[in-house]
Amino acid sequence: MKKYIYIMLFLFFVITSPRVLAETYLIGTNPNNVSLFSSLDAEPVAPSVGVYSTDDREYAEQLLAEGKIAYIEKAASVELFSFEQDPLFMRQWNLQTCGFPKARSYTRGTNDVLVGVIDSGAEPNHPDFGDNILPGYSTAENAANPTDAADTLGHGTAVAGIIGALAYNGEGTAGIADNVRILPVQYTKSGNISTEAPFLAAIEYALNQGCDIINISAGTPAYTASLKRLMDRAYAENVIVVSAVGNSGTGDYNYPAAFNTVVGVGSTDKNNIVTNFSQKNTSVNVCAPGLDITAPISYEYSKLLVTQISSGYGYGNGTSFSCPQVAAAAALARSIKPDLTPDEFLSLISETSTDLGEAGYDISYGYGLLNIEAILNKLNPELSETCVVTHNIKKDGENTVITITNNTAIPAKGKSITAFFSSEDIFADSPKTEYIEISPKNTSDITHITPDCSYAQGFLWSDFDNMKPLLKATQKILCK
Repeated sequence: MKKYIYIMLFLFFVITSPRVLAETYLIGTNPNNVSLFSSLDAEPVAPSVGVYSTDDREYAEQLLAEGKIAYIEKAASVELFSFEQDPLFMRQWNLQTCGFPKARSYTRGTNDVLVGVIDSGAEPNHPDFGDNILPGYSTAENAANPTDAADTLGHGTAVAGIIGALAYNGEGTAGIADNVRILPVQYTKSGNISTEAPFLAAIEYALNQGCDIINISAGTPAYTASLKRLMDRAYAENVIVVSAVGNSGTGDYNYPAAFNTVVGVGSTDKNNIVTNFSQKNTSVNVCAPGLDITAPISYEYSKLLVTQISSGYGYGNGTSFSCPQVAAAAALARSIKPDLTPDEFLSLISETSTDLGEAGYDISYGYGLLNIEAILNKLNPELSETCVVTHNIKKDGENTVITITNNTAIPAKGKSITAFFSSEDIFADSPKTEYIEISPKNTSDITHITPDCSYAQGFLWSDFDNMKPLLKATQKILCK
């Protein structure tokens, strides 16, 4: 019977008995003969770095004794790193916390940046996903075929959505970098526990497809030479790998986050306090919000690893959902500086993160809380030359009046501000849309007659390239 060292999606559950997995072994060829196994009885896992698998321990030991392979190791387990608790509906508070609104006026990313998401796949027909979410690929053991990467767990869809869900489309949530391309690579279909071989194969596939950034919201407590080889390859190829540090709340290490070429991500709550489940050790480079993170989820699922809010949407808890916020920041940074290296991105993290906890680096927060705006400012100081716009929404008789003012002498670069009016919220079927122009030191008003409702809300969106601090302004107004 096989026994796998398991890969964990970083969820956090009430402890139950672990699933028993079959035993298999990873074997690594000698560096000067990575193609040796083309004629031997071993399955390719990550052949580009000479990693294969076999169920036959004696056979592997014979090869090692004959000097035909460099090592034998049990396949580790990999777990998805999310955290389940009682349902609590909270929208995307995390975006304000990590500097998303101001960062949006700098860049939404470019489509020549490709982000690989190593996870449980993605919902292929989600309305919050556009052409930027590419067809997925599956290395999972029980996938019908490699193109069968539909997400039946919800985890991978949420992670992909945090990075790249379409913003300002009237659907659900906003992704941090919705102009970059995302490649979902599925290594597990049946649950948060998986063997290491399909996990390694998924990473290799992402590397072979030319991913610039790889998000891994999963990990294993076992150090394996096979995983190390792939992380070394990623680093050598200038790929920024971002990984969740795990959810046991201890000082134990998880891999790949613990490799020094990988950006390890811990989690904070809405008070900017490190969560009790986030790992505390030197693998933590940076923290990002990790509680009640709203995102798209699968419509059809066998076992939902996130909490459903409504059809197609839910929230997740755990370093799994902190991780893609940092990966999205890396994608935005790579959009501005295409040759950005992993070391340079880590330096940006250390220089721009909002310091929390002990002064300077510490093992709970790393260098601090992710600050996307500061990262982009650091890469291109000219981006911070922006106009400052304020707004006011008030009730005047039967009318709702929105006043928008440019408070600086810097011209606003763009065409218009769009105001959405809705009787309930931004997801209303037919919000009324009006457009205005603003100029330096100038106030412009839009007036809208409210519908028959208890409340009206105004939502302000801008296509200006240099407007801050707000891209979205919300204020409820009593109509009756």
